[in-house]
Amino acid sequence: MKNIFITTISLGLLASCAPKNLEEQVKTKKQELAELTTAYKDAEKPLRTEIDSLVKLMGGKVERLTSVEIDTLTPSNFNSYFEVHGVVQTNQNIQVMPETQGIIQSIRVREGQKVKKGEILATIDTETIQKQINELKKSLELATIMLEKQQNLRDKNVGTEIAFLQAKNQKESLDKTISTLQSQKEKAVLRAPISGTMDDIFPRVGEMASPS
Repeated sequence: MKNIFITTISLGLLASCAPKNLEEQVKTKKQELAELTTAYKDAEKPLRTEIDSLVKLMGGKVERLTSVEIDTLTPSNFNSYFEVHGVVQTNQNIQVMPETQGIIQSIRVREGQKVKKGEILATIDTETIQKQINELKKSLELATIMLEKQQNLRDKNVGTEIAFLQAKNQKESLDKTISTLQSQKEKAVLRAPISGTMDDIFPRVGEMASPS
């Protein structure tokens, strides 16, 4: 029983002492807090006075300052890509075809190239046409001489009317034939009918071209 009694007394002493120490600690903390609050208010007063003075000098307006950072700019590449799906339509779409037959001698443009109206696109070999023209020109010289002679005979009332008309018809026929061949030779040069962009080029140099 003695041991139990002593133990009980000890516990009682600890229980009675704990609240007293806690109260003292709380009281001390409250006192420290009060002192810190008073010190803060005393330190705030001069700062508040300075702020009020500054506000008065600025006319009662205070602008909020924004913090900024300074960085050194260096050049760099910026790549931006986007894809668009659609159908491209043109206001004019013309297919250029030769008006005469022959071997394609040259193609002077390429796909995607911009051309102006009248610019040469391709040429067709005209060697055969030129040979025909040269031969007809020789025949024309002879026909012209024959017509002049028939004209002189007619003026002298020696030649016949039929011979004169035959010579005249021969010369005029040769003139028309040469003119037709010259026109065909000019058509052997394909020119752009409008200004635009070359889309597709179907033939190749050395192939046979024809109006069809």
